[in-house]
Amino acid sequence: MTPEQQKLVNDLRSEVPSLLSSLRNVSPEESLHLQQWASEERLTEFLEDSEWDTWAASFKLKQTLLWRKEIGLQTKVAPAIFGLDSAYAC
Repeated sequence: MTPEQQKLVNDLRSEVPSLLSSLRNVSPEESLHLQQWASEERLTEFLEDSEWDTWAASFKLKQTLLWRKEIGLQTKVAPAIFGLDSAYAC
């Protein structure tokens, strides 16, 4: 990863708290799980998919966080369906 790309990842990471606060009715537990889910690897994937456009990556990330919150994927769906332990639920 180039230094410029790393800066974009860092910029996107710094947006995660505000993206989470813009979602309605997020419990502290959900917020923690969603923050943990938004790893550097995942943020990099969003940026690569968006051709390193931080606005587009941020928009896609917000939509994904909202979707994960709405269906409860970060806390219960993955373990219940796939039998994964909590380390892999995020």
